[in-house]
Amino acid sequence: MMGSDDAFALLRDSPAIAERWWGLSVWQDPPLFAGRDEDVVAAVWALGDFSLMRFPSSERSDPVLSTPDLRRYLVGLLERVLQALSGRHLDTSFRWRFAYAYAPQSVGLDDADELSDESSPADDVAVADAARLALAELTGRQVRVLIERPQGTLEDLAARLGVSRGTVDNEYRRALVKVRDVAPTDATFDRVLETVLLLASEEKTS
Repeated sequence: MMGSDDAFALLRDSPAIAERWWGLSVWQDPPLFAGRDEDVVAAVWALGDFSLMRFPSSERSDPVLSTPDLRRYLVGLLERVLQALSGRHLDTSFRWRFAYAYAPQSVGLDDADELSDESSPADDVAVADAARLALAELTGRQVRVLIERPQGTLEDLAARLGVSRGTVDNEYRRALVKVRDVAPTDATFDRVLETVLLLASEEKTS
C-alpha cells in the first residue's frame, strides 16, 4: 500500500520488507528512527479507534484494516514519530496496538456441535483454573475494562474511570495478555476469557 500511495516515500530499500524504511513524501531528508519499540507503540495509542476486518473463509488469519483506516494509521504514526520507520517498526506497532485481535477467534455456531465433543471434564477444570488464576493476576481496573470495554466507546469508559482513553486501551491490552498467558492453549483462550468475565460479573453482583 505504501509503495503505491504518494503520501509515503521509500527512504531505504531492502529485499526484506522488515528492513525497508518509510517516511512521508513531504519530509526533507528525515532521520531514521533510532529509539525504542516502546516509543513507537506509545505513539499509536493516540491515533483513535480503528475497525479491524478478518477473512475467516480464506487462508488469511491476521486482522487487517480497511485501506482508509490503514492510511490514517500509517500517516498518523509517522506524523507523531517524525522520523522514518522500518517495516519491522510498523509490524511491531500493529501487533501491540491490536494485540487483542491476534487472539484466537470465537467458535462459530456452525462449528459448535463438532467441537463440543472434543471438550472433556479435564479441559473444563483447566479452563476454570486458568480463569481463576487470571482473576488473581488482573487489577480491579483491568477487570472492569474487560467487562465494560465492549459496551461503549473508549471515551465513555475513560470518563467513567477518570483516566485517559490511552490508559483504557493500555489496560485492555494488558488484561488480554494476562488472560492469554494463563490459558492452557491458544485454542482455549476464548473459553478462559469468557469464564473470567462470567466469574467477574458474578463477583460484581454478589
